Amino acid sequence: MDNLHIKESDLASFAGLAFVIPLLVSTIKLLFRKLVEGREPLICFVLTYAIGCTAKKTIPGAFGGVGWLTLLVSLLIVAGLAAQVHDFAINKVFRGKDDSPPNVPPPAPPGGDGGAR
Repeated sequence: MDNLHIKESDLASFAGLAFVIPLLVSTIKLLFRKLVEGREPLICFVLTYAIGCTAKKTIPGAFGGVGWLTLLVSLLIVAGLAAQVHDFAINKVFRGKDDSPPNVPPPAPPGGDGGAR
């Protein structure tokens, strides 16, 4: 375990969770696209709470000095951040997928020539 670049203590920090959760959601989405499509924020929420609470309970010193209530509120913020990181970084930057509507010019006014006679 000492030679690994990623340590278990990375999952015991809010920044570590905000980094790992979008990667896990993308991996799950690759495996189960039809089940996951459109549910990424919910999956981020569930994974963040599952991993965060498990880390607090099982890893010694995880989220040191943070009580359970503060942890649960903070995990809600981390879940929102992880969902945004997934939407921006994973979808737009790495996959080049943009879900925003195309930039369409407004329709021309009636009359066709703009009123000039």
